Amino acid sequence: MSLNAGFVDTAGFLALQGLFTAHVTGNFVTFGAAMVLGTSGALAKLLALPVFCLVVIGTRVFSFLLPAVGLPIFSLDARAKGAAVGYRRGLRRSVRTVRPRR
Repeated sequence: MSLNAGFVDTAGFLALQGLFTAHVTGNFVTFGAAMVLGTSGALAKLLALPVFCLVVIGTRVFSFLLPAVGLPIFSLDARAKGAAVGYRRGLRRSVRTVRPRR
């Protein structure tokens, strides 16, 4: 699990230009550095914790609502993940690779 969290955090840090996706402490440290050095991205780093909290609360509420309407949580989650994987595979097939002519 720590390997997965480290991978997600590193990939997110690189893709999101310095925003940590898995560790709140890292965002506050880089927020402080952005404030001191005057670099950009301070607002995103500051909003990372409240947005995370809102998503956790929303997910928890959603997990209570699904069984109330008669939808099991696990099968809905598995279908959503399957749809995402299928979509990604479809994107890969639709992109043609251009090979240089010899």
